[in-house]
Amino acid sequence: MGAKMWCCGGGSSSGGGGGGLAAVTVQDTPTVDLEGDGTAGNALLATVNLAADPNALEVAPDGLLVAPSAQAGNALALGSDGRLYVPTPTDTTNVVPVTGGAPVPAGTARSVDIDVTEGPADTFAIGARLSPAYGQGSEGSAFYGSVALGVPVQLSTVTVPEAGVYEVFVDARAVMNMGGGIARNAFDAGLTAQLRVNSTVVLDRPVLVFSYSTADSFFTAQSASTLLRARVALNSGDTVQAYGAVAGTTFQSGDAVGVVATVSYVKISD
Repeated sequence: MGAKMWCCGGGSSSGGGGGGLAAVTVQDTPTVDLEGDGTAGNALLATVNLAADPNALEVAPDGLLVAPSAQAGNALALGSDGRLYVPTPTDTTNVVPVTGGAPVPAGTARSVDIDVTEGPADTFAIGARLSPAYGQGSEGSAFYGSVALGVPVQLSTVTVPEAGVYEVFVDARAVMNMGGGIARNAFDAGLTAQLRVNSTVVLDRPVLVFSYSTADSFFTAQSASTLLRARVALNSGDTVQAYGAVAGTTFQSGDAVGVVATVSYVKISD
């Protein structure tokens, strides 16, 4: 509204009689609207103008009010000086800024590393990469003449560093070179491999089986390989082993019959 003017009871021009304001003139502002003429039946009234919502300002019973919302998750508060204040958020995610890309682990047993790099200030680049524990044992062998026939012997072993679910492997290869010119009766040989956890058999498979049923002298050279694979839950310090065995009859000096194997592991989840 613009300016308003009300006439009120005037006084005598001669200076006598009841005095009073000849007129009251008021001017509205964008924030206050004035109404009334000041008489007993029409008192002056000042009304605060509020802008349309959204607007955090409200007219409360005891005055104008700006208050933080009661909605869950709101971090806005009143500071010690009575003014609006947003506190610095507390890190509750275990994501820690690092320098040079080296991850700061949130725990010791996990399969994913998180890299967090800050720059510029309060801006973070976050990257994740698979980082499973893995390992492989040294290769070992069992050949006729150095092992007891039919008795599995340990060829390779590894110890897992942390608890989790693992893929474990035994990579086994069997070789057979039978000398020629030696008459033999029926001959057979069996080369097997085992995958064990803490010395308990998980898988047991033949790698190469050879059978010759005629009395004769002969020469043969053969090889075969197999992969033993299992998914197992392991604890820190558990051992995974590769075993091999040589079995058969009528071996001769100079025969090279045996199995070679190695064991490995890779962690796939906590």
